[in-house]
Parts: sequence; C-alpha cells; structure tokens
Amino acid sequence: MLWILKFLDCIIKGFGKFGELGKSQNIFEELPVRDVCSWNSLILGYVRRGRLRVCGSTRDIHRKEKRLLEKNVMIGNALIDMYVECGVLRKAQEVLEGLIV
Repeated sequence: MLWILKFLDCIIKGFGKFGELGKSQNIFEELPVRDVCSWNSLILGYVRRGRLRVCGSTRDIHRKEKRLLEKNVMIGNALIDMYVECGVLRKAQEVLEGLIV
C-alpha cells in the first residue's frame, strides 16, 4: 500500500506543478491515508500558483521548528521545501544541517 500512496503523491505533485489544482485536490481527497508528503504536495501546488501565501508566516514556524525536527524528518523535508520556495535559502540550509537522521 505504501508504494500506491507514494505513486498518488507524485500524481498530486505533478498536477499541482502544471496548474491542475482541481485534479490535484480531487486525488488528495480520495487518498485513504493523508500523510505529511501528500499534504506537502497539495500545499506546494497552491503555493506555486500563488493561491496560498505561506512565506509571511515563516517566523511562527521558526519558533516551533526544533521540536518538529526532533520528532519527524519528513516534516524537516517539508520545511526545507517551503523555505526554498519562499527564497529563504539560508534557513533551508540550517534546517537541513539540523535534521536528525
């Protein structure tokens, strides 16, 4: 089942990348399990198309980041992706270096 979820995650990401947000949302809503990867893929599609602004709220995330990274590497990956999309490359590098593997 894991490979099916990863496959659907790629489809969600692909539709979002090409602006097909409705299709991306429909597949997301049909997922039997929604994990950090699927949420990140859906949100990233909306951010890339200017339909969701997350860059202004990165200060709130900075405060909670250390605890998040200690609990889940996948959240760290999502944070890195978000910081890169927002152009905060130095912070993305810091998160990468702080990941506990």
